[in-house]
Amino acid sequence: MSSLIALKKCDDRKDLATILGYSLKQFTAIIYAQSPQNKYHSFTIPKKTGGSRDILAPKADLKQLQQKLATLLSDCYEEIECNRISKLTKPVSILSFSSHGFRGAIDNEHYLNKFSFDIYSNAKNHTNKKYVFNLDIKDF
Repeated sequence: MSSLIALKKCDDRKDLATILGYSLKQFTAIIYAQSPQNKYHSFTIPKKTGGSRDILAPKADLKQLQQKLATLLSDCYEEIECNRISKLTKPVSILSFSSHGFRGAIDNEHYLNKFSFDIYSNAKNHTNKKYVFNLDIKDF
C-alpha cells in the first residue's frame, strides 16, 4: 500500500503509530509521557555573522519518531507531485515542481531528465525576475 493511501486511511493515533512502526503504547509514551522540557536538549552554536543561535534539539526517541514522520510525509508529497505531473500532456522541467528543499532526486518517465533539487534548481525559477523577496524569520 502506498504511503499516501495508508495515511488517508489513518483514523486515529493507533493507526498513525502503526504506520510509523510503533505500538500505541510506545507512540503515546514518546509524545505524552515526558514534559516538553524533557523531550529536548538545548545548546548554543555560533552564527557566521557573530552572536549565537540557541538550538532545541529533540532527544533520541522523539527525533527518531520525527524522522519517520518526515519520511512518511515526504513520500506522500512525492506521490502527490508525481501523480500531478503524470497527468500533464507534455514532459515537464524542474521548474514545474513546487518545492526544492530537503528533497531527493526524481527520475520518472514523465520528466525530461533526472531532477536534483537544490539551491540552484530553486534559483532557476527566479532568474530574470524583476523582484525576488527573501525572508529570514528571527529565532525560527
